[in-house]
Amino acid sequence: MTLYEVVRYEHTRLTALGAKMTKFMSHRQAAGSRESDPGSEWQHGALPIMAELGYDDVGPGFRIDDGKPNPHEWDATRLERYR
Repeated sequence: MTLYEVVRYEHTRLTALGAKMTKFMSHRQAAGSRESDPGSEWQHGALPIMAELGYDDVGPGFRIDDGKPNPHEWDATRLERYR
């Protein structure tokens, strides 16, 4: 399954359970060992499905514990929002 398919599946499943997902984050933001995860898949997989489903990212600089923030280069379309 592609990232797009996984997110679509989880969105459908959560909606059926009455839950609502509004935010989206990358693996690297939650685990320091995931240096470039998901890398280009963020731009080509995550951003399109986020836009389609109305999700937002968790904001510039966001990380959990030893995680790393996403580089701004991963999403040039949102750079202005973060300045």
